[in-house]
Amino acid sequence: MGEEPFDGRDACASLWRSNHRRAATNAAAVAVDAALQNRIGRRDLSGKRLWQETFGLSDPAPKRPRLRVHPPDGSETYTSMQEGGDVVRDRLLPGVP
Repeated sequence: MGEEPFDGRDACASLWRSNHRRAATNAAAVAVDAALQNRIGRRDLSGKRLWQETFGLSDPAPKRPRLRVHPPDGSETYTSMQEGGDVVRDRLLPGVP
C-alpha cells in the first residue's frame, strides 16, 4: 500500500492560476480519489464506493483494507468519525461520482 505523502496541488495549480476554476476543482477531486486508491492499494473502486468501503464500519478483509480515523472501540465517537468520511467526500469531492 502506498505510503507516499499526498499533495494534490500539482494536479490543479496551473488550471487554478489560469482561472479554469471548475477544471482545477475537478482535477483536485480526481487527484484525491487517486491518492485514496493508492493508499489502500485498490484500483477496482473509485468515487463514492471507494470512500464507503475504505471508511466503512465493517472489519477489514483480504484485499479490502479499511482506514480508521479513530481506534475501533465500538464507541459512538468511533462510529461518527468513520461515517464522517461520507460527509467529507460529499463536501470535498462532489465531482467524483
